[in-house]
Amino acid sequence: RVAQMVQAMEADLGVILDPGAEYLYVVDEKGRLVTDSALLLLLLQQAAREAGGAGTIVLPLHATRHAEHLVGSSGVTVRRTKCSKAALTAEATRPNTIFAAGGDGGYVYPAVLPAMDGLYALGKVLELVAASDSPLSHLVEHVPVAHLVHLEAECPWDLKGVVMRRMTERLREGRVSLVDGIKVFLDHSEWTLILPDAEEPVFHVYAEAADDARALALAESYLDTLQTVIEGSKAD
Repeated sequence: RVAQMVQAMEADLGVILDPGAEYLYVVDEKGRLVTDSALLLLLLQQAAREAGGAGTIVLPLHATRHAEHLVGSSGVTVRRTKCSKAALTAEATRPNTIFAAGGDGGYVYPAVLPAMDGLYALGKVLELVAASDSPLSHLVEHVPVAHLVHLEAECPWDLKGVVMRRMTERLREGRVSLVDGIKVFLDHSEWTLILPDAEEPVFHVYAEAADDARALALAESYLDTLQTVIEGSKAD
């Protein structure tokens, strides 16, 4: 309905906020939903530019790899953290943090409030559009496209520890990070993250690659391995 209203009113953009005004979702002037990854990169780029070459941006492990490439040689660094709201907001309180984002519509501006603030993020989006001669859709076109896939596998609560241990044993030969779940780095452009959910009896599988087809193939491959381990753990 928001997309239809934007087009009918010839508005510059449309906005959706959750009831607590913590999460922000944006529709461009053509009535198309701006992906969470694209909006994250736009706001990240803006924050890095305004920081003048100093400061740290905090992102969870499953946020797009394009973040590091986008800040490039600006002097701003990207620090990765666990994939939870609590971990993200805790990291946002550390000195010199200028921006944090969860990858799911939640944005933190620590200088204003060390918590997700959809209204303030909206103000920054409006600022971006107002300062540009181009509509929002053109701004989005100038940030890298993130090819991310997210799949899930059900797993009984009491087996999560066993499954994590067995998956770690299977995947430990490669470049692996165990900061949160198991993140496997395949090359400079591809990675997969196997992550147990903190609140539900499921595992999440995230994958990013150079295109959607490759990302889906990666995610499905690791999901198959994960499901095999889960079934084996059930049998044992």
